[in-house]
Amino acid sequence: MLAGVRPLVRALAADQAPAFPALQPLLAAAEKEEAARREQALDITFRSGEHDANGQRIRHSPEEVGRRMGLPTCRAARLVSRAMRAVPLVADRDAALPVLWEDEYFIAVDKPEGMQTAPVHRYKGGSVVNALIGQLGGRPPHVLHRLDMDTSGVLLMAKQPGVVAAVHRQF
Repeated sequence: MLAGVRPLVRALAADQAPAFPALQPLLAAAEKEEAARREQALDITFRSGEHDANGQRIRHSPEEVGRRMGLPTCRAARLVSRAMRAVPLVADRDAALPVLWEDEYFIAVDKPEGMQTAPVHRYKGGSVVNALIGQLGGRPPHVLHRLDMDTSGVLLMAKQPGVVAAVHRQF
């Protein structure tokens, strides 16, 4: 019943909801239902307990999530995406990278050979991004470019999301 209320929740929750106190219970119920659906989508995607023939955990597709939840694929994909963004990336606090240059917008580090630029999964560390989260006090950097895992060199990251699009337009 409340699934179609999500855009209304987002629009009214921030500034208009106090003007409509009668909507508060409806908005709270919609937010609670949305959170439960996101958690269910994550459970189906990652925590099903199912394994393939090689013993690897199965990550279910948005199509399968939608089928199991009785939702269109695009809705299931949005649920999984939003739920994953809500999970913070792991910080590698003990993996300090040499900083070559830093200002309020960018940080350039010396990426060692054998380290991935970005994490493979939100729950696993070991990448430059995870190391920088630890170095930057929990704030995740924004990847501007990548270097192969077996390549060492200078890696430039943005410290603020607003500069990413401007840098990408340069290339």
